[in-house]
Formats: sequence, C-alpha cells, structure tokens
Amino acid sequence: MMKIHLLTRQHYISHSGLQAGAGTRRSAQVRHLPEAPNPMIFKDRPRLNTIYSVAGLISTMMTLLLFLGMSTAAMADTAAEDVTASGAYARAVPPGQPNSASFLVLTNKSKMDHALIAASSPVAKVVELHTHTMEGGMMRMRKVEKIDLPAGQATKLQPGGLHIMLIGLHQQLKDGDKVPLTLVFEDKSETRITAPVRKLQMKMMHGMKPMNMQHEMQHKMDMAH
Repeated sequence: MMKIHLLTRQHYISHSGLQAGAGTRRSAQVRHLPEAPNPMIFKDRPRLNTIYSVAGLISTMMTLLLFLGMSTAAMADTAAEDVTASGAYARAVPPGQPNSASFLVLTNKSKMDHALIAASSPVAKVVELHTHTMEGGMMRMRKVEKIDLPAGQATKLQPGGLHIMLIGLHQQLKDGDKVPLTLVFEDKSETRITAPVRKLQMKMMHGMKPMNMQHEMQHKMDMAH
C-alpha cells in the first residue's frame, strides 16, 4: 500500500510539473501576442454609434431636400402656363399693303414676372415686337427686344401702343381671315393662338397710316443695312 501511495504521489508531482511547464510555455506565448485593445474604445462605442447615426441622418435629409428641390423646379409652371392670351385679332389690310399688326391682352396669373420675347406667324416673312414712341411731335414705331409681363397684371397690346408687327405679308389679310401666331416667352416656352382678322374703323385706320408708312421706311432702311 505504501508503494502504491508513493507512486501515486510521484505521478501527481510529475503530472503537476507537466502542467506547470505547459503553463510556463503558454505564458511565454501570451507575452508575444499583440496588446489588447484599449478598453476606452469599447467604452466610447455607444457615443461613436450615436455620431454615426446623426451623420447618416443628416446625409439622408440633405439628399431628400435636394430631391425635393429638383422635383419642385421640375413641377414649376412655365411662362406659357402662367400667361393667358385673350382678345387677339389682326388688322385687315388693303391689297398691296405689305405689313399688318396683331393685338391682344396678355395676363400674367402668377407671382413671378415674365416677358414675351418673340413671336412668329406663317403669314409674314418677319414678325417683331413693336411699340410707339413720340419723337419730334410724330408718333413713330420702333422694335423692342421684349414686352414685360409683370406678375398679377394684364398687359394690353393695342393700336397706338405695344403690338406684334407682321412684316412682309405672304397674302392679303381680309376681314374674317385667321392668323396663326406663336408667342415665345423668356423661358422658351410657347403659346399658339389664332387671331381673327378685323377691319378697323376708318378713324383708326386713318390714324394708323402715317405710323405704318413710317414703319415701312424704317424697315427698308434696316434691311439696307
């Protein structure tokens, strides 16, 4: 029994030594491992997650605002949609008369200023925007680059004022005819209308003759240059 006990004790000591040796080797190996991460990193992780979440939310909001801005711009009405044309008509002319004019009312229903910048018609070689000015006691016509259309207001194109000039008619404009007109606004949007031809009263016709002759002379001079 004593021998068996000694063997058992010796075996225990040997086994413990092996374990101690293995423990020493493991300790040596552990000393060569990289240093453990700073515990503060894990401590601040909730704060970092919060920062990342806020940054992501801001980025999402900016993207949404940009998209909404683009969508709003895309849905904004054009000048042609904001401005209505009414009461359009063109002046009838006698045979051989090369020029005429068209008149109408342009109403800007929006809160934004617009402008009529051009017009065209298949009945004339040239279509221009004109107005009348008093020079040296005489009423003269001159070309304008645009006709302003203030927000919320109606702008009248009428005899003796602003009008659309039809220069170089392809045909005589008789009472009852129809003149197609295309109106072009500052944003390049267009409105197509039809202006019936009317024979103006003799008094108005008489008043228009000097202006019309002046326009013809001025137009010929411009063409010469």
